[in-house]
Amino acid sequence: MSSARASKEGPFACTVLVPELKARILRRAKSHLFDGNSRLLEIIMRKADDSENPLLSPGQAGGSTRSALMRRVKQKHTGPEILLRKILHRLGFRFSLHVAALPGTPDIVMRKHRSVIFVNGCFWHGHDCRRGALPATRREFWERKIVVNRARDARVERQLLDDGWRVLTVWECAITGKSRLPRAELETLLTTWLRHGAESASDALAGRKT
Repeated sequence: MSSARASKEGPFACTVLVPELKARILRRAKSHLFDGNSRLLEIIMRKADDSENPLLSPGQAGGSTRSALMRRVKQKHTGPEILLRKILHRLGFRFSLHVAALPGTPDIVMRKHRSVIFVNGCFWHGHDCRRGALPATRREFWERKIVVNRARDARVERQLLDDGWRVLTVWECAITGKSRLPRAELETLLTTWLRHGAESASDALAGRKT
């Protein structure tokens, strides 16, 4: 019997897995989940014969698979965040992590520059890019959830600005994946924003809508 069968879910094609294969996928998930914000569902799904299936996005994964993987979401020390920290450190910047005393517990806090950086997952924070696409199932639920997240993000940013902090949001699509910015460009934009506060640099770090 085949270990997986094709199914349709709205406009998306997905893979429905038999229990044994699903368990195998979930056991392997931790080694693939390098970004706990929105790419947690983009693990490589393989059939029993190890032939590759397409990468799954949040909108493409089946409901039970999506739920199981979402329980593994990381809110701190995600892949894009760690990558950004390494870049900043290599550029000579020093920082603190996840300062709970500040509104929103920013991912990176640079007191010398009176600046904070949030590394946002495109799906969870409603970015206008391909990764921010909502699942086809329970669409109203996800729309409400993302609206709440975006409202909280805006409220936190306003509080930080009112307290005299500069706020930069770096979206995961600017750091990882096919649409990511070239490393040299990313380093230049970060340096420019931190030292000169250029809004053009902030806009570029919002990622690409592809």
